[in-house]
Amino acid sequence: MIVGVKPVRQSVGALPWGCLAKGYNSLKRRAVDFGSRHALPAGMTTEKLAPFPGIVKDDGDDPLFHAGDRVAISVRFPVGHYRVPHYIRGKKALVEEVIATPAIDNEEEGFGRNVGLKRHYYRVSIPLTELWPGYAGSPHDGLRIEVYENWLERI
Repeated sequence: MIVGVKPVRQSVGALPWGCLAKGYNSLKRRAVDFGSRHALPAGMTTEKLAPFPGIVKDDGDDPLFHAGDRVAISVRFPVGHYRVPHYIRGKKALVEEVIATPAIDNEEEGFGRNVGLKRHYYRVSIPLTELWPGYAGSPHDGLRIEVYENWLERI
């Protein structure tokens, strides 16, 4: 039987160790992010919290890209205020880091079109030679910028 994440999270939340037991990913993040301040219950390790077999994760729980992936920034020109600068659109980049907690798309949220869908932000590195042809500095110089998942394309 395949069960969605939400009912499992609700049932896990009823366990005696309360607010920390809101699902595997949440509990693991809290244990890692906050260390001893939000310690796991006695005898509990993150390895023991492995996802239950057959559980279908929420859309967006897992990042589409990982550190080291080559990506391109989408070339789009939507009407309104969007958070990806024009000068990086169409440029190639390298994912340096996945920002740990998925977030709501604040571009869509600003227009009232977000229904709570969460995706990841990624810190990407774009060589300055990619941004400005003829750049005279070191070829190792680059721009680091955080870009929302829906703006990235795998190359």
